[in-house]
Amino acid sequence: MVYYGARTLFRYSLRLTGRPSTQRLTILYYHGVSPKHRHSFARQMDALRRSAFVLPASYRGDLPSGKKCVAITFDDAFVSVAENALPELARRSFHSTIFVPVGWMGRTPGWAMKGEAAPELAEVVMAPEQLNALDTSLVALASHSVSHPLMTRLDSKRARRELEESRARLAELSGRKIVDFSFPYGDHDASIVAMCRAAGYETAYSIMAQEVDTTGLEILRGRTKVEPSDGPMEFFLKFDGAYEWTACTVRLRKLLRSIFGKWAPSIRIQHR
Repeated sequence: MVYYGARTLFRYSLRLTGRPSTQRLTILYYHGVSPKHRHSFARQMDALRRSAFVLPASYRGDLPSGKKCVAITFDDAFVSVAENALPELARRSFHSTIFVPVGWMGRTPGWAMKGEAAPELAEVVMAPEQLNALDTSLVALASHSVSHPLMTRLDSKRARRELEESRARLAELSGRKIVDFSFPYGDHDASIVAMCRAAGYETAYSIMAQEVDTTGLEILRGRTKVEPSDGPMEFFLKFDGAYEWTACTVRLRKLLRSIFGKWAPSIRIQHR
């Protein structure tokens, strides 16, 4: 709220001086949308219909003015998205992008998740026939790797295989051009981003909240995590770009880890 208020005042002062700030795109990402949360997800989409333009996540060029510009994405291609989210998007003619872990199609997730109660444990990844049944005018398919690994922990050969094979397999089964990639767990570094470009991807997506300049040529785009259960105020702040400040905390944690990590081998815990 503090960040949003300060940013609003800053942008208002720019307009007063005849220097309006550049319109930017906020990309949201979900995972699953359970039947329990379908109604709250629909309310979120109604809020976007009132206050935002919904565009493809890969949109490039000048953005329309007058409302906030937002894109909707889903990681992991869960069946619950097809059953509960996409019908609500279709009713509002909203575009979305679904990132598919092609090695897990038609199966329950087999990658590491947070805790035994993680909601993904009750999910199933869409099968090829379900993906092919999706409306091509409203749903873009994109790669989320083959096996859903931590990309920076792979050697370069396997990392390239995850990027290239997932793109080729998804293109073959869908008949679509696959040019977008979402990093599993958001895990990436400069070398992985370079591999994405070499593998033919035009855009790669992290999970770091960011307002995107769609007029630039940058391949890497940040996204803001959203839960269907988010309340109206929290959802508004997320789609309006007010969570961009959290990127600073991520960078700070990485900096502290790099500094104090050097001392980790010499640290001993005293048991009392």
